[in-house]
Amino acid sequence: MRQSTYEPFETRAESERKVGAWTVSAAAPEPERPDEGLHYPRAWHRYRYCYRRAEPLRVLDAGCGTGRSAVLAARLNPGSEVLGVDVSAEAVDAAREQAEAAGFGGAVSFRVHDLTGPMPDDCGRFDFVVCRGVLGRTVDPHRVLTSLARALTPDGLLLVTLPSRAERLVARALRQAVESLAAAEAPFDERIGLAWDVYRSLRPDHPVRAHIDRLPQASSPAGVDRLLAGYLNDGHDWTLDDATEMLARAGLAFLYAATPWRWQPDRVFACDALSDRLQDGIDRLAPDRLSRLIEALDPTLLDDEFQLYACPAGYTPPAPTWPATRLDDPATFARLVPETTGLARVEASTSPGGRVAYRTVSGLPGELDRMSALLFAAVDGSTSCGEIEKALASRTRAGDGLPLRQSRWIHMADAGLILLKPPATP
Repeated sequence: MRQSTYEPFETRAESERKVGAWTVSAAAPEPERPDEGLHYPRAWHRYRYCYRRAEPLRVLDAGCGTGRSAVLAARLNPGSEVLGVDVSAEAVDAAREQAEAAGFGGAVSFRVHDLTGPMPDDCGRFDFVVCRGVLGRTVDPHRVLTSLARALTPDGLLLVTLPSRAERLVARALRQAVESLAAAEAPFDERIGLAWDVYRSLRPDHPVRAHIDRLPQASSPAGVDRLLAGYLNDGHDWTLDDATEMLARAGLAFLYAATPWRWQPDRVFACDALSDRLQDGIDRLAPDRLSRLIEALDPTLLDDEFQLYACPAGYTPPAPTWPATRLDDPATFARLVPETTGLARVEASTSPGGRVAYRTVSGLPGELDRMSALLFAAVDGSTSCGEIEKALASRTRAGDGLPLRQSRWIHMADAGLILLKPPATP
């Protein structure tokens, strides 16, 4: 038998990786996927600040499946009331078992409910609604979203996911291949079988096969099966414009699309060539506008589905304003009060250089330099940044000016270790 020889689909330097149709510098960090889906560190801890209220937080996990997100929401918000609903009675039974096993049987309840209908009146309204992996598969996503909007309190927050057009190249390619091979009346199980046949038969360097193989879910046949089923199920791919329009029709205002880490302009721009006008424009972007810039120039950061935050139209969540206080005024920044979030664990071990490791509750790792670790250790929820820095002045290196000090605090805030409260009124 003649041995098959072929040229690779693409030859590229090791300094680049390719996701979909976009090539990104390897200097950009490869995200570790949080397994709980609540998007640390860039989203939850910032908006969780809105709900530091006397009364308990009420959370709805809409389309809860086996209850993992519902249990996590209860863990993050001691004393909160969490309800998970799902159309599958089997999933709800499994969710109850998981909540009991995790010790949250009293804090989390579950019930069977079809999200295409309004939430039952006896459920009340919710401060935070999570809806993951539902709208991309339902026949009438607007109807579901409208029901969820009505379930929110007037100052509530919604997290919803939608398949992203820019990063769904592999899903569309696989769907098209299966549709070409399957009979028009072929049941879904047969289409899944065809998808498996296509996947296993592709050359290892084929873009579809290579993309699937590098995903964490591909480490087991069950994980690949879920991936393939998701690819075949998701028939509509969305843009931010599509999503914003649908949110508005449901009476919701788009806030922003969460990203695995804080976006940096040097992922797409040669920053030494930025004009003052462009730099000023980037610096002034509100989160929703920044999300649109990322979709236009860096869609790999948004991954294959949007993680969208929204709230009732006409309401602006009082999220921490620390990004807006990055001024050339040391006194303004010094009045910010850091508070720990409990969303990360700082390790006791240190590296030879004095750096301290931490890990978020979702598994994302990170490091603090020596001074950041000292600052973090002094956070008590009532002492301002300036007071903490003053107390540690003897241990601060010469040349640590305001920008460097700010960067330490902001790095810890971005990592989910702390919240930076707005400056107190003088």
